[in-house]
Amino acid sequence: MSTEGNSALQLDLVNAVLNLAPPYVISTLLRNGADARDLDFLQALEDVDAHSAQAAAWSQRVRAFPLVVTALNWRSIMDQAAFDLVDAIEANDLADVQSSLETLSAGGEDANFDMGEGSMLALAVRHHSDLDIIRLLLTKGHADVGGFCADALEALGEAEEGPWKIAVVHFFRR
Repeated sequence: MSTEGNSALQLDLVNAVLNLAPPYVISTLLRNGADARDLDFLQALEDVDAHSAQAAAWSQRVRAFPLVVTALNWRSIMDQAAFDLVDAIEANDLADVQSSLETLSAGGEDANFDMGEGSMLALAVRHHSDLDIIRLLLTKGHADVGGFCADALEALGEAEEGPWKIAVVHFFRR
């Protein structure tokens, strides 16, 4: 989601946070269309908290803006859905994978992310997930074997030969 829409406005928003601009500047940028859900903006808010007590106090004022409160709540829900997706893939639980993907999709996200273990598709390949889980990640999760999820091809190359691997190769070629 980073810098979608007006990228100059988003960059101004991130820079305003990093420079601890007066809170009214942040408010104005948000009212003018900057996206409070932008990951760079949310990360910048976290980063300034560590600078000083004064920066943390400034950050708390900005975090109280309604658009920022909504964005932080959204980010929390998306983060939890991502953790739930990892757990569901590792547990080979189709229903929970589907539920997590639906939550992510409702929030405008997909399964093209990495939580330190590679893409979600690569995680599913490494765990020899049920073929329906692989299919869900490729369709509803919008996993992209040729792009972000290229690590899934590497994981598939390391998988033991057999019917499961043949079926996954077939899915990847679609």
